Amino acid sequence: MTVRALLFIKCIVGLLLLIAINQPVDILAAQLQLSWTDNSNNEDGFWIERKAGVAGTYGLISATGTNVTSYIDTGLLDASTYCYRVRAFNGGGTSGYSNESCATTAGVGTALLTISKSGTGTGVVTSNTGGINCGAVCTGTYSVATVVSLTATAAAGSTFTGWSGDTDCSDGSVTMDVSKSCTANFQLVPSSYTLSVSLINSITSAGTGTGAVTSNPAGINCGVDCSEIYSAGTSVTLSAAPASGSSFTGWSGACAGTGSCTVSMNANSSVSATFAAQSYTLTVNETGRGKVSSAPSGIDCGQTCAANYPTGSSLTLTPVPAAGASFLGWTGACTGTGNCSVVISSNTTVTANFTSGSSLLGVFRPATGEWLLDSNANGTFDGCAIDTCIASFGDVQDTPIPAEWTNGHSLIGVFDQSIATWYIDQNGDGTLEGCGLDPCPFVYGRSGDIPLIGDWTGKGSMRVGVFRPSTHEWFFDLNGNHNIDSCRSDACTKVFGTATDLPVVGDWSGTGKTRIGVFRPGTLQWILDLNGDRKIGRGCKGDVCILSFGAPGDVPVVGDWDGSGSDDIGVYRPSTGEWFLDFNGNGVFDGCLVDLCATFGQAGDLPVVGKW
Repeated sequence: MTVRALLFIKCIVGLLLLIAINQPVDILAAQLQLSWTDNSNNEDGFWIERKAGVAGTYGLISATGTNVTSYIDTGLLDASTYCYRVRAFNGGGTSGYSNESCATTAGVGTALLTISKSGTGTGVVTSNTGGINCGAVCTGTYSVATVVSLTATAAAGSTFTGWSGDTDCSDGSVTMDVSKSCTANFQLVPSSYTLSVSLINSITSAGTGTGAVTSNPAGINCGVDCSEIYSAGTSVTLSAAPASGSSFTGWSGACAGTGSCTVSMNANSSVSATFAAQSYTLTVNETGRGKVSSAPSGIDCGQTCAANYPTGSSLTLTPVPAAGASFLGWTGACTGTGNCSVVISSNTTVTANFTSGSSLLGVFRPATGEWLLDSNANGTFDGCAIDTCIASFGDVQDTPIPAEWTNGHSLIGVFDQSIATWYIDQNGDGTLEGCGLDPCPFVYGRSGDIPLIGDWTGKGSMRVGVFRPSTHEWFFDLNGNHNIDSCRSDACTKVFGTATDLPVVGDWSGTGKTRIGVFRPGTLQWILDLNGDRKIGRGCKGDVCILSFGAPGDVPVVGDWDGSGSDDIGVYRPSTGEWFLDFNGNGVFDGCLVDLCATFGQAGDLPVVGKW
């Protein structure tokens, strides 16, 4: 024999009769409307049971269909109380009952309103109709549906504290649909009250605050006397006095704020006064790229740029520029370019001004196709959790070609010199998707060319180009069609450099336009086309010639090392992974205390520079 299981998840929350879920009953003449919540999921319907009066016996009056949640019970007696309960059923059995809910039908004729009083005080209750004056007359008979307004008046020395009894009494306006009872509560008014004061001596890193509180009229002198009895209605003003080296931080309890505290003694009252050891905030602001630390500790900006110190504290602030940046000097509470010494006697603000060089270091590792990019600009590889690592984009025959293709942010790419093909990661995910999300690989130049990228027109669009060592020719894709067109459509030159030169390109003057240059490995000379005519002026007139920067075997690099908006030169030493960058732009390496030095990469890596 198979028994079908019956599963109910507490089928009924409750009838909606002001009991279970706070919805009113629709009470109509000689009928009641029920509502409930259906929490079951497989009932056949609901059985509704009713009893007459609270003490009656339940009997089944109706059965509903599935998912029914309301029922109107008609044919009831006027002014009568009925109680209901509901449960779900199906072929397997029944659920438990809902809660019981009761209501009373409307009546005909009259209803009785009864008034009573409670509490330690005295007073009188009167009505706007029906003659209640309680004192003497404490009941009234009213036609059903009459609205009665009750007024409670406290006697001298007493106060009215509110209504109780029937729920309809709470606001003093009673609808007489059935007989009701209301209670007026009166309490005696005390002749005096107690004011208590407490001191909160706050303990912070600056120490423990102390102070005292006095009153007017006299009576409170806290620390010593912190409690006093005052006649009812007395206005008491409290004043807080911090001890030396402390400050008053505010009231709580019967007062708030940091001014004087006035308490009207109409009840027992408590007030707390908080004192803290006097301290001030040192705030460090930064411009550019760098960090500031303090001794004693507290400031580590970057991360923590404001801290509180006890008055009289003496601090030393030390600026640490990021790699590729330098410290320009202090403004605010300090000046100069050395460490900043501050004695704290008030809230103090200091600003450390660093350069914001936009060109950051990185390397491409041809043997593995990896890219390691110095994202935090400290000139050191800190691992892939801090810096940026790209697992594989390009291989051993490729030349790296990062460029600011969109939004001033550098994206990676490679140029395959064997087939003069360009591959660009324009969506920035470190993966070459081909023609779907990245540009299609394209051929520009020919085998053996050296790739170039720049804003050749100064209009904000990056375009490709090549330098051809065998003929020391330059080709620039001005129209952006990835084809070497005629020199009228694009641009080209044959008279800048020699076959053994290495090409460099940069914005030498800060105009936004990329111009060409060469580095001569044999002599370590640099020739930069400052005037943009793509010709080497006689005696370097109009151009920039640098006699020597670098060492044999170095690879030339170019970047905006100081954030000035113009590019300067530098070299990468593949044998050691060292970088030497002309930070002050004078064309001479002045040592690592003046120019920039970093170690980022390893033997065999190729340098890349960009805005990572």
